[in-house]
Amino acid sequence: MTLKSLPMLLAAAALSIPGGARAAGGPSGCAPLPLETFPIRYDVSFEADIRPLLDSQCSTCHINNSNGGLNFNLSNAVSNLLGADERGRAANGDASILRVRPFEPLASALFLKINCDVPPFGSQMPGDAALQAAVYDWIANGALMPDSVGGQRLFIGRFESVQRP
Repeated sequence: MTLKSLPMLLAAAALSIPGGARAAGGPSGCAPLPLETFPIRYDVSFEADIRPLLDSQCSTCHINNSNGGLNFNLSNAVSNLLGADERGRAANGDASILRVRPFEPLASALFLKINCDVPPFGSQMPGDAALQAAVYDWIANGALMPDSVGGQRLFIGRFESVQRP
């Protein structure tokens, strides 16, 4: 076992998927993502896996125009999704929900907006099942962004105290 694989092992121990699908048991109108089609990934990287999907599916609105105050460009992704302390940032549409709540995809606006017919605020954003599964796994594993500009957290779980608002 290498130090690099430790976060994935910790996340694997913490991640449980009820009902054999991601988003099962979530808010009504959320599409389950079958594990047969999209196996759980514990190695999802924001830069390698999610950013390319966001660039191809979301950049027309959330790079240059920053609709809803959400900008996914290289220098802003960490602060816009997780905030300066990487614990989550309130969504513009509803300050009571975080854009990304590490370890809790079903409580994260980003996942709910791309996955649910009726998200907690506004309307559903486009996003294919591959993006939905990658975002779910990334958030469930702690929403680490160490390769992103401003991303500092390298470990998850009991090695650091993550205080949620």
